[in-house]
Formats: sequence, structure tokens, C-alpha cells
Amino acid sequence: MRFIMNSLGAFTLAIAMNAGSAVAIQAVAQSPVTQPPVAQPTVTLPAEGFLSLEQLKQRYGDASSRYMTIGGMSIRYKDEGRGPAIVLLHGSHSSLDGYDDLARGLADEYRVIRFDMPGMGLSSAVSQDEATTTPYGDDILRELLDGLGVKSATLVGVSSGGAIAYYFASLYPDRVDALVLTNVPSEPVIAANTPRTPELRQEFEIAEKTGFRRKSYWSVYLNWLTGTPSRMTDAKISRYYDMNRRQPLAKPRWFWRTTAKVPEIYTVMSSVKAPALLVWGKIDFVLPLHTMSTLQHHLPASSVSTIVLEDTGHYPPFEVPERFARIVKTYLTSVVSDQVTPEK
Repeated sequence: MRFIMNSLGAFTLAIAMNAGSAVAIQAVAQSPVTQPPVAQPTVTLPAEGFLSLEQLKQRYGDASSRYMTIGGMSIRYKDEGRGPAIVLLHGSHSSLDGYDDLARGLADEYRVIRFDMPGMGLSSAVSQDEATTTPYGDDILRELLDGLGVKSATLVGVSSGGAIAYYFASLYPDRVDALVLTNVPSEPVIAANTPRTPELRQEFEIAEKTGFRRKSYWSVYLNWLTGTPSRMTDAKISRYYDMNRRQPLAKPRWFWRTTAKVPEIYTVMSSVKAPALLVWGKIDFVLPLHTMSTLQHHLPASSVSTIVLEDTGHYPPFEVPERFARIVKTYLTSVVSDQVTPEK
């Protein structure tokens, strides 16, 4: 199936979107301290209950995981490949591990950097009482890039990670080569207006009563977010479940940018000048297709192109990573290949 993509810039995307097809584009705090990787043995985790960060590190840590101290927190990151830099920004409830397949698809041509937001994945966190500064995800990203000697990068953000991306692009325009935003909010998201299945409503009710999101919660939730549920394997569900049963802090510090801050959020987006590609999974109950046009409207200073993926939901990079990698590579080849030089 062939789609002709909308464009506000000087080029038009014409992409064959079948999973096996090729993609073609027609023209037009404190100083960061890097810590060495620590190899951890694979361990079996208890099936129920909360987990400590150390337990998660023993289960999911690997030789490619590195840690940098930023704002008094140990931030896990991965830095793979060579070439112009690409940063992959995950959304809420997720971790850098969700980008494993996409990173492999990009690292043959790009330097791919990704990190766990504080309190997520294998990154530590601080409580409101412990926090001496109030960094957001874009502050952490800046410190990470400074520590790695990266002057500029393309930012790929999914869901809440996309808000971190466009905030960073607004604050540091010279450090962003391009944006790839996929199912990213640009208006306040009202959960009460989001349609839910009976199974999901039941899991929400149980989680609210018990204060714990069991594995079945994540199975129902992730299948609801996914355009093709068969892509959400038991291994992926298990990882989400494990990563989201960290022992909670009493008063956790919030590091995400929120679209509820109106009109601040509109001012931020209107100042973004980096070229942007919006890739939208059509089967998304949280951010339906019309919200892509809303985001495009809020980026008047950017040259924006759009792609709709008919068979994916809220997380296209996780559902179809190989296809997503082809789209990103082709877009960047046409848009920024002459503007950046390899970082390492």
C-alpha cells in the first residue's frame, strides 16, 4: 500500500508502507560522571510484589549498559554505533530496552544514544525531599550529551518522550538536527475521555484498590495500546511488568514535561525550528489520528512531514522497529545528511 505524505516543507515523502517493502523519499546540576558498564548475571525475579533497583539490575543489566551521574542520580544509558547522533527518548512506563530492535536497525549508520528516565528502567531517582535541583528530562538529556561530547543530534521521541524532544529543540535549537515524533501529545490528555475496554477498566480498578499493577494489567494495557496485539510478546510484557514494579518512593520527583501547562506548551512548540517528521500509529485510543494534525498545527516554524502507519498503535517504534528504522534513515538522508558530521 502506498501513501503520499503531507508536507509543510520543501519535500514530499512518498513511502511504500508494507512491512517488507523498501522506503523511498523523493526530493523535495552537577558535572556528569561516566561510570563503567557492569555486567550482571541473569537472575529469576519473584513473580509478584515490588522489586528493588538492585534486583532489576541483576536481571536486566548487561555489558552495554553504562551509567552517568546527573543531578545526584545514576542514569543508565547506552551509546552504540558510529555516525551522526540519534537520541531515542522513551515514554512513561517504559525504558530504553523498548528501543533494542530499533537501535540495532540504526546503529549500522548512526551513533544511537538512549537513556532511562529517572526512576524508570535501571536509572535511580530522588524524592522531592532529596532533590537539590529540579531537572526535567530535557535537562538530563543536555547533561548526558555534554558528558558524551555530542554537539547535536536527531531526537526520536515516542509519547511523553516526544514532549521532552520538542522542549529540548525549543531550548537548544543549535543542538537538534531534526525531530522524529511518534504519537506525541501537544494538548492536555484527559484520561477520563479515553475509551477503555471492560478488561482494562477491571485492571485499573484492581490496581487502584491494591496499589499494585499485576502482570495481567500490563498484558491488557499493552495489547490495548498495540495496533497488532500479536506483536506484544510475553517477553516484552514481562519486562514492562518488572520495570514498573520498582519499589515506589514516598514523594517521587516528577521529571516529565507535561502538556497540561497551557499556554506555555504552545509557546514552546511554536518556537521549534528543526525539521520534523511525525510518524503516527493510526490505531491509538490515547492519541487518535486527528491529534497528529493538532501537533503539526503547533509547529508553525518547523518544516513538517507526516506518515500514518495504518497497522500500529501508540508505540510504532516498538511494534515495527525494522520498518521504523527504514523510515528514519530515509528521512534523515534527505533532510539532514549534509548538515551534520559524525560525532565519533
